Amino acid sequence: MLSFDSKVGSSNFFAGISQCVLHAQYTHELGLLMGLSNYQGDLPEPHVELIESQLAGGIYYKYHFNAYWNIRTNFFIGQISGDDRWAEDRSFRKFKFTSQIIEWAVLGEWKPFARRSNYYVGIFQRYLTPYLFAGIAFTRSKAKPDCYH
Repeated sequence: MLSFDSKVGSSNFFAGISQCVLHAQYTHELGLLMGLSNYQGDLPEPHVELIESQLAGGIYYKYHFNAYWNIRTNFFIGQISGDDRWAEDRSFRKFKFTSQIIEWAVLGEWKPFARRSNYYVGIFQRYLTPYLFAGIAFTRSKAKPDCYH
């Protein structure tokens, strides 16, 4: 799950991520991301309002230097919204907003316990391994507040 900070609060950008990976060789990886974005800030109640969930998606490319080191770039796009009418103690304010979120990131990944997957004729060995990542991301978000009566 990714989380962003913006002028309107923070959002849980991907509530669930489904991933589709295309292998061009072991060194290249291309994937699609789909999920839901949802706002969690001062407008809604402390729990997530499913009615405010929006479809979100992205694409990523990963280059594998070896079994331990990767570099990844990804692009995400989604929308968040919030409305005082879902909050019992703030419904008198009558504020709501929507905001599109766009993010582009470049990350390095390190898998200290990695082992190379073996490719044989149609056979791929699956395994799980923890990894660490660090990088930089650029996010664009512009909230459009509205007051209704």
